[in-house]
Amino acid sequence: MKKQSILFCLAVLTCAACKQDDPAADPASILQGNYTAFTYRGNSTPLPYPINGKTFTLQIKRITKDTVQVDIQATPNDGFSPGENRSYPKAYIVSVPNGQGKYTFNVYLTPRPSSNLGSLKDAFQFYNSDNSQADYYYVPVGGNPAIEVATRIKRTQ
Repeated sequence: MKKQSILFCLAVLTCAACKQDDPAADPASILQGNYTAFTYRGNSTPLPYPINGKTFTLQIKRITKDTVQVDIQATPNDGFSPGENRSYPKAYIVSVPNGQGKYTFNVYLTPRPSSNLGSLKDAFQFYNSDNSQADYYYVPVGGNPAIEVATRIKRTQ
């Protein structure tokens, strides 16, 4: 009985140690950092930034393990950027398992009703194993609200 108790305790400690390495346990810590627009993906031919001599940047700051603050620094650029500075004090992270212990992290800049969780409008989708890149889906200032564009962003720090 004593031997079984010791084995049980070791199993519990091992599982606890494994959970600490789980990226979904604190995705905000993984995603926080500074990012720069890398590739405009709003049409069939991706365009590298800078476009028209301009780019845009953003900063993600951890608030809690599943919420972040996102600050975007952007100037108007003919639809190739959000077109203005934007700040989202409480963006929500949804962790989506994609197999073999890896996750896709969706960062929703605005609250979503449960019926609209599949939409990536006003959201980032981090998909690489190291989460250093994401696609940012947005509607530029003055753009048609039904047409969103995507820009690939890349971590700079």
